[in-house]
Amino acid sequence: MKVLAIKEVVYIGKKEGPDIYSWHSIYKELAQLIGTEATIQVYQEFKGTQVHFPVRLIRPDALPYVLNNEYNGKNLRKLAHYYGYSERHLRRIITDNKEKNDENHVNDHSLPYLLDLTKNEKGKKNEE
Repeated sequence: MKVLAIKEVVYIGKKEGPDIYSWHSIYKELAQLIGTEATIQVYQEFKGTQVHFPVRLIRPDALPYVLNNEYNGKNLRKLAHYYGYSERHLRRIITDNKEKNDENHVNDHSLPYLLDLTKNEKGKKNEE
């Protein structure tokens, strides 16, 4: 039985950096997207791990917070397209947020005794 020794393969005229031709397709795609160095870092960190990327970037439970911070009254279509939700769905969330904020908002006229307390405290401070 012959034992063959494997020698190092030397590419003549090889460019600097790794040769991605022999990489698995997922690593080739990543290299084209984020570069070879970043792909090698991803490989070293996650090799052998199955990774699932959700269809949408933002978690459904975080969407009201994101919309509250990013919606300006005119950019609904842009936000829907960017985050992968329908305009109708985002509009519904915005409406729900507004209703919740209205429910949580304390109306000064609905609590007259609080107004009296604050007036009394202001009066006490002025007297001192």
